[in-house]
Amino acid sequence: MLRWPGRGMNFELTEFTGVPRTPAQPQVFDPGAPFLSVQVRDLAPVVAALEKSKAAIITTGGKPVRINTPEGGRDAIMFRDPDGYIVEAIVQPPQPDTPDGNVLGANIGMVVADLDESLKFWNGQLGFGLAADPNVMNDPATLALAGLPAGSSFRVAAGLVPGSTVQFALYDLSGTPAGKPFSLRVPDPGASGMAIRVADIEKLLPKLKAAGVRVISKDGALVPWSDTVRNVFVKDPNGLNIEIVGNIAAPAAK
Repeated sequence: MLRWPGRGMNFELTEFTGVPRTPAQPQVFDPGAPFLSVQVRDLAPVVAALEKSKAAIITTGGKPVRINTPEGGRDAIMFRDPDGYIVEAIVQPPQPDTPDGNVLGANIGMVVADLDESLKFWNGQLGFGLAADPNVMNDPATLALAGLPAGSSFRVAAGLVPGSTVQFALYDLSGTPAGKPFSLRVPDPGASGMAIRVADIEKLLPKLKAAGVRVISKDGALVPWSDTVRNVFVKDPNGLNIEIVGNIAAPAAK
């Protein structure tokens, strides 16, 4: 497990053994395809490492491209890790309070089948505050970064993960090849997920069930971690695995 600098978020790699595993890799345009956007001081050592490891490059032409951001032009490249997980590395000029080292932080994103339906889940049921941009975007450099065909476009909704400085963004693509829903079981290599802590897990789970959210933990029930901590795995509308963690009242003293 790695704690991203200054982000309020951990990144975890987990290997399961003793259970059937079916590896899979999403296409960039598949609903449910997640990605990690890593902010770096210098892209050169990242590109050198990718070339040395012969990593699969997604960006059109296999080289970094310059994209427009609200903070100005930024060089970026998109590629896959050994299990097929999609990663973006993007240059972020360091600020006075940024940590040492090349990695400055990370944000997360996901392609969705229907932005409005996804917001009903993330905002309406989980309480995120993602704001949808009304514009349809088709910047050629951004499309090239993600290896998408010319003429594609996308809508985006974004905001901070509550309690952190991590941006979470949902992308609804148009004009791309027809994507297939990407939804893996937790043990499958290439599966992705998000763990979030909630204020009242005992009240939230029945609300999610009533809204038709798929619960994948055994018997659809909360799993005890300790006397006061429970967790449960659910699926978002696009197939992302979400681990919900929360406290319950302490047992009465005997």
